[in-house]
Formats: sequence, structure tokens, C-alpha cells
Amino acid sequence: MELYLQECKHNLKNASESSKIQIVLGNESCDLDSAISSLVMAYFIFKVQKTADIVIPVLNVKRKELAVRTEVVFFLEETSISISDVICIDEIDLKALHEKGKLSLVLVDHNTLSVEQSYLDSRVVQIFDHHQIDNPDNLKKINAKVEPVGSCCTLVAEEILNSNASLMDPQVAMLLYGTILLDTICLNETAQRVTEKDRKIIAKLETILEGVNRNEVFETLQKVKFDVSKLTPVQLLYKDTKLISDNSTSIVLISYPGLLQDVLQEESFRSALEDMVSSKNLSSIILLGMKVAEGQSIVRRQIAVYDKNPSSLEKISKYLQKLENPSLGLRQLPFCGYPLTLFEQENIALTRKFVLPAMQNYLKFDQSGHSDLNNSYDNSNENISKNVNSVDNYEVEFPEDVIPTYQAEPLDFPDSPDHSRLLGMPFQSPMSGQVSLISEPDEVEFKKSDATPEGTGTLKRIAVHPKVLESEYVEDDQRSLSSLSNRSDAFSQSEDIILDDDAATIDDLDNSDCDSDLDSPISDRIPEMSAAEEFEEERSWKTCTVNGEDKKIDMKVIEPYRKVLSHGGYQNSSGHAIIIFSACYLPDRSRKDYEYVMDNLFLYVITTLDELVADDYILVYLHGATDRSNMPSFGWLKRCYQMIDRRLRKNLKGLYLVHPTFWLKTIVIMTRPFISSKFTRKLKFVYNLKELSNLIPLDYVCIPDKVKQLDFEKCMREYIRQMKTHNLNSNPVYITYLNSLYKTEMS
Repeated sequence: MELYLQECKHNLKNASESSKIQIVLGNESCDLDSAISSLVMAYFIFKVQKTADIVIPVLNVKRKELAVRTEVVFFLEETSISISDVICIDEIDLKALHEKGKLSLVLVDHNTLSVEQSYLDSRVVQIFDHHQIDNPDNLKKINAKVEPVGSCCTLVAEEILNSNASLMDPQVAMLLYGTILLDTICLNETAQRVTEKDRKIIAKLETILEGVNRNEVFETLQKVKFDVSKLTPVQLLYKDTKLISDNSTSIVLISYPGLLQDVLQEESFRSALEDMVSSKNLSSIILLGMKVAEGQSIVRRQIAVYDKNPSSLEKISKYLQKLENPSLGLRQLPFCGYPLTLFEQENIALTRKFVLPAMQNYLKFDQSGHSDLNNSYDNSNENISKNVNSVDNYEVEFPEDVIPTYQAEPLDFPDSPDHSRLLGMPFQSPMSGQVSLISEPDEVEFKKSDATPEGTGTLKRIAVHPKVLESEYVEDDQRSLSSLSNRSDAFSQSEDIILDDDAATIDDLDNSDCDSDLDSPISDRIPEMSAAEEFEEERSWKTCTVNGEDKKIDMKVIEPYRKVLSHGGYQNSSGHAIIIFSACYLPDRSRKDYEYVMDNLFLYVITTLDELVADDYILVYLHGATDRSNMPSFGWLKRCYQMIDRRLRKNLKGLYLVHPTFWLKTIVIMTRPFISSKFTRKLKFVYNLKELSNLIPLDYVCIPDKVKQLDFEKCMREYIRQMKTHNLNSNPVYITYLNSLYKTEMS
């Protein structure tokens, strides 16, 4: 999948040259269902249907607003898809493609384009959706699959399984699986969002994702979705919004991931709410809050109506309270000192999909001058206003300081490919064995006038041994002039090549006025290297053999990362060697030469393992305290496994994965189809260092300080949780003491 998305990025640059381009577009909310549906459906069309020259998935949100879709960013990264590889709506010119007649559209997770994008209606050729049909007549003209299931990903998964099940690899299956669970509240009946088809698709996906834990996947995604700790109040308000309006009234509906009674107590949130109303000239704001109790799948919903006009506030509040067939079941909660009303929603089955058309209906009757609003509401299209000008995502210009960005670290070594790129030199990837020329950037242009004024150049005399000019003397491309300097006769009989700084061509050399310098003495020889310098030069490269092929390791570039591998002694009972791999020492993916560093680091690890391990061994992978930006990609891990020598695989008696995260468990599940069952049985998740000490002696194991710190944090949090849960010591003074101790250790 990641290779396909990278190819889409490349194809986007050449889109104007293609005859047919198909865009798979999700809805404007760009929630997880919309994002994953567009990515996977485009991948399926590209691989199977092949209805266009280029098939590109597009997330229907601006790049700078993608950060607030926390569950989307998290899940893509956890399944080894870089967020930089996806294409957002502001990174492609759909209007230009439409005008050139090259565009066709596939809609997923919605069946009607927004007013802003309605000019593309004629380009829609296919629809996959699970929402209520807005315009049945339009669907008769195109290929549409619209069913009331819990998630659009259910329909996408069904299409793939029925058409080409081989395309459903573990990565694609995990993307669909997690999204369906999140949309259906882990197939929870009380939420009234799951159907029989959702259950069947989940069961089929679980046969592909061997060992997957349904509750763990759901709770992880649910926690990330509702974790707003890293978002500002402004970002929270624009995380998931819908705007409805007519000529004079604008109402925005905001889905908030949490209970409203909590967040409305915060002054910063209330200020952001007021700023939103005044800056966008809104009449009212309707907040829809939802929270799922962790570990219990108990859903709570709340609704708040904000309006500075007391009459309008009362009118909207009463309208929502009196809705029937079905009823929201609103129970007003006490909330003073602010121009809003707050309700507990007893009917938790009704979501924004119900409230949105209900408010459209409200605008229709309110603006038509009816004294008595229609309090009954059903789900038919007739009751949805035809006069509403827009139902669209609200846009916000985020300040630059709230948009997360990566800062690439400077290059550490002049031997890295990026240094070579500046010189236009070829470099060789140690794992691929292919040599490629990295071209100089277009914007870098060297002008002779910038270096030396015309006519002021000096002549340079370079002494060259005659044999250097003979092709049979040079054994290979890697021979350097420094190796010739060790020969006593290297420059005994020299021929001179005279270059003029101002000479750009051979003809210029012929015309150069250099007679006065012909009698000058030969330039100094290249100084011979000392023994220490020769040793230092040789040790910067190390030769190894992988799968019968000789490879060279750039030891300089991996010098800062050699601590990833260490020897931890031997197991007492079996005598197996203990090898420690500390992932926290891996390089950051923001490095420009990251792939080059990782390829060399892999060769170093394999070579070192081969030197350290004579017989059987145990590998301990310390995953804890590793930043997301330091975690290797799924493709790199897969390639590494395939290149490991059979002896190292066979002699491995245990692979202990310490402090496993959701990402690590996902990677293990995704790798099972291409690793042997014997290797899989050697894997064991270890959740803390105490558990690890029961498996191997830690006397000679070098554990990084940050891993120890993480282990302490986890153990302390678990201890405090158990104290509170089981009332082992309910004394609040003791609990306060534990919390203060925990915070002191963290500071």
C-alpha cells in the first residue's frame, strides 16, 4: 500500500500528461471511515478494475487541517503508512482536470457532493456509501452501492473479498478491520450501529489477521480519537464540523469527542467558541458530545445549544426537545452563567446524521414564517430543506505554530548520499547494489563569474603518472589516487596536464596563453599517508557478505547508532547468548539520508550478530521509549527478515519484544503471512522489565535509562490504578502521596 501511495504522489506531478485520471474522494469530515475507504478503494481500483491511467485517493481536507484528525494520522502511521504520502484536497487541482475533460470521480462514504464541489457532479461514475440517499434520481445513472451498514469500509472490504481476495493482505485488512470496529463501537448492540454484514466482514478479516485482539484494536483507536490533550480549543472546534445556512442564518454542528459538561467549564474553550461565532458571523452553534466508557463500551451523548440571542436559543432548544418519531430523549442539565442550554441525550442511537437534517428542517420552517415549527421528523428526503445553500465542512486557517512539522537534522557525515547529491556524484545503496546518479538540484546554478573574474585565472599543473592514463592499469572504479601515492615510483616519470581556470573546453585550452608557465617546476606530489591515516581511512568502510554477495558498510554514517546492538551475557540454564537490540537508538526518519543510514545499519547489525553468535541465542528487542519518528517502516522490516541468513534464524531460540505498543503488535500481525510458523512461535511479548528478569538474567544487560524511566512510569500507573480499583488502600492521603511520588520521579 505504501508503495502505491508513493507512486500516486509521483503520478500527481504528471497528471496533466495523462489521458484519464480517476479520483477516489471521501467526505468533507475526513474521519477514519472516509479516509481509509478512499485509500483502500483507490488501491483496489488501481489493482483490479483499472478504469483509468491514474487512480489517486484524495482526502477531502486541507493538509494543515489533517492534524486534528487524530485517529486518521495515528492509524495510518501505526500501519506503516506515512502521513506525508497521502494526498489532500488542496494538493490537487480538480477544477483544472475537470475543465480538461480528463477527470472521473468515485465517491466513498457520501453520495452527494458539497455545494462547493457540486460543479463535479457530472464527473461522478461510482459511489460506495452507507448513509441515507440524498438524491435517488442521480444514483440511477451511475454505478452505486449504498447500503445502511455500520461502516463504509464494510462495503469496500466486501467488494475486495468478492472480486480479488488475494489483494486483501494483512496491511489492507488491518486498515479496514480497525475502521469498522471504531464505526460500530466494537460491534456493540447498544449503540445500534452494527449490522449482520459488519459482523460477517469482521469475522473474515480476523481469519487474515491471525492473533488480532478485537477489543485492544478498538480501545486503542477509541482512546486516540477522543484524546484531545494535544489539540488546542480552536482545533477541537474544527475537528469535525458541518455548516448549514440560508440567506440570513448560519448554524454550525460540531461533533466533540467527550462530555460537554467537562469541556464547557474551561475558559479557553468558551473563548474559542465565542471567537468562532464572531469571526464567522454564525447565528448558533450546536455541540454534539459523545464519550465511550473505557473497557465497558457504554455510550453517553450530550447536546449543547449556543446562541447569544435568548429568543433564538429558547426556540432551537425547544425544537430539539420536542422532536418525535424518533425522539432524542433530551434531559436538560444545570448550566449557569453562559448563553447556552445543555442536555443529556438519552437516545444514544441518534447521531449527527439525525440532528443535521432535523436542523435543516428547522431552518426551512423558521425562515418560511411558520408560527409553529414542525416538531415531528422522519428520515424521508421530503422533510429535508431544498433551500439550504450549503452543508459543508467549516474551514479554519490554523496558525503556523499549531501545525506539527518535522525538522530534519543536519547531515552528520560528508560521505552520506546528501553530500554526494550536492556534488552530483554517484552513490551505491549497500542493500540494493545499484548505483544511481543523484542530480544536482535545479535551483543550484554555478556561474563562472561568481567564482573568478574573467582573465584573472591561474594555470594549474597536475602531475599524473603515465600508467594512470592506461585503461589496463586501473583495476576498478573504486581505485583512488591516494592508493597510488604509496608507490615509490608513482610520480617518478610524470606527464603534465595543464589547466587554465578560465578554460571551459578543449578549444579554450588550445587558445590559452600559457607559454610563460611551461618552464615552471612540476607541482608538489600528493603527500603520502601515514600508517595511522591509512588505518583510519580503511576502517571507515567494512566489507561483509550477505546471501553470498559482498557488501560494504559505511561505518562513519552509522557511528552514532552502533549502540542499538549489545551483548547481554548468557542465560544461566541453557547457556544461550543474550543479544540486546535497543530501538530508542535508531535514527530519526526525518533524516534526508535515512534510507541510506538504515541500509548500512542493517548490514552492521547482521554482521555483528554473526560475529557475536556462535551457537544458539536469544534476541531481546527493547521497544519502549522509542519515538514514533524512530520506528522503522514495515517494508524495511520485511526486507530485513528476507535477507537474514538462515543460520541466524535457525539459531534464534527466542525473540522477546519488551514494552510492546499497538504499532509493534500490528507489525507482528502484518508480518505473519511471510514469516515461518516456527519463527512466529519464538515471539513473546514482555510487558515490563520485571517480567523480562524472570526470563533472562539482567546482570550484564545494558538497558537505556529512558527505557528504565518508561518502565517505572508504567508500573507506577498500574499500581495506582489497582489501588483505586480494588480499594486496597482508599486513604486519599496515601493516594496523594503516590501521585506526588510519581510526578517527582517524572520531573
